[in-house]
Amino acid sequence: MSVMEAESPDHGGTPPGAGWHISPQAGSFATVTRTPRFWIRWVLPLLAIALLLGLSARIAIHLLDARQSALETAEQRVDMAAALVASEIRRVRAQPRQSAPPQDGGEPSEPKPVAVYDAWRAALSETGRALRGADYHGAFLINAEGQVIAEQPVRGHAGKPVSTLTENTDGFLRAERALNDGGRIIVVAKPNAALTVWFNDVILFGALGLIALLTAAGMFWLFLRQLGRHDALLRSAEAFRSDMDAALHGGRAGLCFWDIVRGELRITGSVFTALGLDAPAGPIAFSRFRGLLHPEDDLYSSINRAMKDGTPDFAARFRMADAQGDWVWFEMRGRIFQGGWQAQPVFLGMIMEVPSDERRESRDVQMAARLTEALDSEQHAIALWDSSERLVFCNRRFLELYGLAGDQAMPGMPHAKIQAAAECNVPQGPRSAAGAPKSREASYDIELDDGRWIAVSERRTRTSDFVSIATDITTLKRNERRLAQSERELRATVEELEDSRQKLESQTSQLVELADKYAKEKARAEEASKAKSEFLANISHELRTPLNAIIGFSEVMTEEFFGPIGHEKYRDYATDISESGRYLLEMIDDILDMSKIEAGQFSLSIEPVRAGNLIDESLRVVQPTAEERKIDLNQSGNPDIEIAGDKRALKQVLLNLLSNAVKFTPEGGDISVRSYRYKGTVRISISDSGVGIPKHEIAKLGKPFQQVGNQLTKDHKGSGLGLAISRSILEMHEGRLDIKSKPGEGTTVTCILPQPPNRKSANGQAQRARGTNAVT
Repeated sequence: MSVMEAESPDHGGTPPGAGWHISPQAGSFATVTRTPRFWIRWVLPLLAIALLLGLSARIAIHLLDARQSALETAEQRVDMAAALVASEIRRVRAQPRQSAPPQDGGEPSEPKPVAVYDAWRAALSETGRALRGADYHGAFLINAEGQVIAEQPVRGHAGKPVSTLTENTDGFLRAERALNDGGRIIVVAKPNAALTVWFNDVILFGALGLIALLTAAGMFWLFLRQLGRHDALLRSAEAFRSDMDAALHGGRAGLCFWDIVRGELRITGSVFTALGLDAPAGPIAFSRFRGLLHPEDDLYSSINRAMKDGTPDFAARFRMADAQGDWVWFEMRGRIFQGGWQAQPVFLGMIMEVPSDERRESRDVQMAARLTEALDSEQHAIALWDSSERLVFCNRRFLELYGLAGDQAMPGMPHAKIQAAAECNVPQGPRSAAGAPKSREASYDIELDDGRWIAVSERRTRTSDFVSIATDITTLKRNERRLAQSERELRATVEELEDSRQKLESQTSQLVELADKYAKEKARAEEASKAKSEFLANISHELRTPLNAIIGFSEVMTEEFFGPIGHEKYRDYATDISESGRYLLEMIDDILDMSKIEAGQFSLSIEPVRAGNLIDESLRVVQPTAEERKIDLNQSGNPDIEIAGDKRALKQVLLNLLSNAVKFTPEGGDISVRSYRYKGTVRISISDSGVGIPKHEIAKLGKPFQQVGNQLTKDHKGSGLGLAISRSILEMHEGRLDIKSKPGEGTTVTCILPQPPNRKSANGQAQRARGTNAVT
């Protein structure tokens, strides 16, 4: 969408900057500042603190649960070890000792139970690996009197009461099992091994928590610092806005925000105050702002060109009417923003009044630029020199003529320096024979070393400056030499020309008479052709009425609607009359269509047409005739191809081609119809196995009333207009007809039509055709 199309003076909707605090006061630009509430400033820090506290609580609960689980596991292991020692002692004590050998030939003694201490050592030897695998403080065997009778490892508690086991074991894990003789087994273990992993987790989580706490504290400190800087920035911005308003009022300038697509402007009131007008309270439509501009200043077109050129910086001068109706010059300068932070193109810049002296200087600069451009477009080499023979100005042609670069002929350079760099002599002003400057004009021609000729015209001004105008007359000099040579040659031929002049005059008069005769004959031929077309159209219409009656009455007679007509021959005669009438009616229709085409009155209605439907409808028409002659009709290709054309006219083309194929194909033959795309075209080819056409006869086809005449086709009747009408209709569709054939092998006729780019373009073409309502 272009900018001019997007202009809408009464455009509604959400204004630019929606969601911001905008204060459009008279005399101040719409201040754009964020005004977040107090709770919005603190919501993120509070959420972060709450998140850290929740995470810390969750970690603490997890560590406590882990410690309790570790202690429970350790207690279960200690209890298991105590049960294992007690069970082993019971098992060992239950085994009897071996009988003692007989003494003095007596009987052997009875076996005795194992002593308690022996059983203790045996139990410890069996369970020692389990006890040593854990961080146990010790295992103790207590008798029924409550004294320690054995311990492992030895810690000095043997023979002492069981109460001594609690010394220096606060916080230790303890498990106890009773024996059969009233004794006990006590296993004591340190919890350190069980809590080693837990202690590592506590240290890890503690370090991470400390890092997170320090990070949060640092971020909170940065937030507080940034918040303070933000408040200070807002205060500074407010102070700057006040100073800016005062400066804009004093400098007769203002800020401008222009939403180009919406056609809305926000301009500070200082601009309108400078014009003596009331400042608007909000944005104004560009149509209203344009009412203040000079009719010759098209500001919208200027910014539109800048956007199309992709130039971000924009500057333009224009005039605005003040309260008294006088025109005041202003300059708009700024930048066009497209994309990025702004989805739609906007202009942001300043509008300032142009001082009077600057306006005069600007006009002088513009005039000088226009004068320089005009002189550069001249084909003459122009240079202006001051009284000291220093260059003041030269145009582009001067540099080209004397072979100078741009830095070799700068304003202020002396003539001698420029002459040293030039390829030929540079004019030095009118001089006397002694070489002194003269206050008069001079013109002379110079032949350069490379064979070029230069015509120099010099004139001094009233300020002793002089202007030199040089023109390359090399071509003119060469032409003069050629003319001199030609003059001599022409004088020799003048006499011959004089003699032949009379002959030419005589021939000219004859040619004029022939041209007049040709024009008259051409007009007569055109009138005759027009009369022929009108006659054919009139006679065709006159013949249709009686033919319709003849065809209708013959059908009534054939069908015997009003009773039998008697002899069978009469029915045959009626059938022949009907067929002949139909044939004659078809010929009249062909003649009428051909006359319309020649007269340029054959209209087309272009629309999207599906090739498959067009072929199906045409095949249904010729199907009965083909079945009578036992001819196979085949269809292939892509039936979904769309054609942009007149459905009735294209169907007429296919019917003409299919009728010819059926007519010239012998019984038992076949006809195939194929639709396809090829090299940007849509093609429908009709191939038959008929008699074929000689190569030299193909060129005749497609011309009105032309038929191929040979032994195989002379028995087939026809007007010879079918192919001519078909070719003309295809040409009206910007297509063509292609015929390929060999005698005895059949014929292939291809309708070639331009392929529409897409459905949209086909619809557009159809609309254009309906708009014209005729294709000639």
